[in-house]
Amino acid sequence: MALDPVPNTTPINAAESKLWQLQQVWYQWLNRLRQMVNAAVGIVGDAALTAQAASIAATALNPGTLAAGLYRASYAVQVTRASSATSGIQVLLAWTSGGVAQSFSGTNLTTNLTTTHEGQSVTMLVDASTNVTYATTYASTGVTTMQYALGVVLEAL
Repeated sequence: MALDPVPNTTPINAAESKLWQLQQVWYQWLNRLRQMVNAAVGIVGDAALTAQAASIAATALNPGTLAAGLYRASYAVQVTRASSATSGIQVLLAWTSGGVAQSFSGTNLTTNLTTTHEGQSVTMLVDASTNVTYATTYASTGVTTMQYALGVVLEAL
């Protein structure tokens, strides 16, 4: 997996653009660099979600099949808009180990403040050709509903 030379003979900004716009060759090079850095540190999959206002169904973190082995899933959840009444958000992780479904449930965050947050890391033994998933359980009442941001990453160890 080699990285092409830096496209330093191509201007970063498209000349015809009045706004700052990254030229395609630079976008491709930077995206490839990001992929290589992720691969070097063992990142298998990730998700970065903002302005969420509903539960998230189980979603695979890995884009393809996993090899059997040791993995770490980490997440951070932050309330970004408080509800005008009550709310709650909980992160759930799931995987298969030894043919048995496993899961981890984070704290159900019910303080309903924009300072409410949680971050956890879970180390897991994962069976080959199975998925590691994340999900959220969300509840909110009031005219103004709660919103949250969620970041999740899966690393091969």
